[in-house]
Amino acid sequence: MRLLPRLALALVLVPMLALPSRGRAQDAAAPSDAAPEEPPPSPELAEAMERYEGAERLFEQGDYRGALAEFQRIYELLEGHPNQFFVLYNLGRAYEELHRYDLAIDMYRRYLDEGGDGAEDRAEVEASLRALERLLGTVAITIAEGGPDTAEVWLGEWQVGVAPGEVHIPGGQHTIEVRAQGYEVLRREIQVASRQRIELELELARLSDFRGVTPALFVTSTALAVASLGIAIGLGVNAMTLSQDAEACRDTAGCGLDPSARRAEIRDFALAADVMYGVAGLFAVTSIVLIFVTDWGAMPEPELMEAQPTALRVLPAIGPQHAGLVLDGRF
Repeated sequence: MRLLPRLALALVLVPMLALPSRGRAQDAAAPSDAAPEEPPPSPELAEAMERYEGAERLFEQGDYRGALAEFQRIYELLEGHPNQFFVLYNLGRAYEELHRYDLAIDMYRRYLDEGGDGAEDRAEVEASLRALERLLGTVAITIAEGGPDTAEVWLGEWQVGVAPGEVHIPGGQHTIEVRAQGYEVLRREIQVASRQRIELELELARLSDFRGVTPALFVTSTALAVASLGIAIGLGVNAMTLSQDAEACRDTAGCGLDPSARRAEIRDFALAADVMYGVAGLFAVTSIVLIFVTDWGAMPEPELMEAQPTALRVLPAIGPQHAGLVLDGRF
C-alpha cells in the first residue's frame, strides 16, 4: 500500500472557490478586467500542506515515528475540513509500518467510515483490513481478586489496552507489562499465534506503604549518642583525676590511700568510659543510618512542635562512684 500522493493531498487541502455570479462572470469576460485572484489558504491549511512534505519525506526515509507525529499534527490542523479523513489513511500506513496493526486497523476503519463515498479506494483498504486482522492474536486478561480495578497493559513502549479486557497484539513471543497505581509492575512472557486467543489471570502485588521511620527515632538516637559521649568523657575525666590523686598520694608521706583499691577503682572507671564510648559510637552509626531511612516529610509543623512539650529527655548522671542515664519524659 502506498501513501496518499502529495499532489492529491495538496488538491484536497486547497479550499474550493465559490463560483462567480453571472454579473461577475460577464465582467470577468471583458479583456480589460483582470481575472479574480484566489484567496490564500488559511494558516492552518498552509501549515498542513507544508508539514505533509516533511511527513512524506520522513516516511520514505523509514522514520515512521517522525512521520506519524507529523500526520497527527496535520489531522489536528484540518479540524472541520470536509476532507480531513484522508489523513486517517496515512496514519494507518504509519502504524502499519510500526507493527501496531491494531491501531492501523482502527485508522483504516475510521477512514472508510468518515470518508464514505469519498473513499474511492475502499476495496483496497478493506482487503488490507482483512490481511491485518489475520496477523493479530487476542490476549484476554483478568486480574486476580485483591488486585486493582483496572490496569494498563503495555507492549514495549506502547499501551495496547487495559485489564481486565482483551488486547490485540501481533502473533509471536512478547513481554507484556501490566501497570497500576499502587502496585508493582508485572512482566509476563507470553506467546500467541495470529488468530489465536489465550487467557491470562494475573496477580498484582501491592506496593509497600512504608515510607520511612519517624524522625523522632533519629532525634532520640542522636540525643543518646551525645549523652553517651558526655558520660564517657565524664568517666574518663574521673579516672584521670583518681590517677592523679594516687600519684600525689604516693609522693606524700603519711597518705592513707590503699594503692590496690585505688588502681581497681581507676580501672573500673576507665573500663566504664570505654564502654560508654562504644555506646556513643553505636548510637552515632544508628543516627547515620536513620538519616537515609527516615520519612522527613512526617516531621510536625513548627507551630505544633512549639505547642507540644518535649516527650522525652535523656540526661547524663555522673557521680564519684557511679555513672548512667536518666530518662525524663511526659506521657
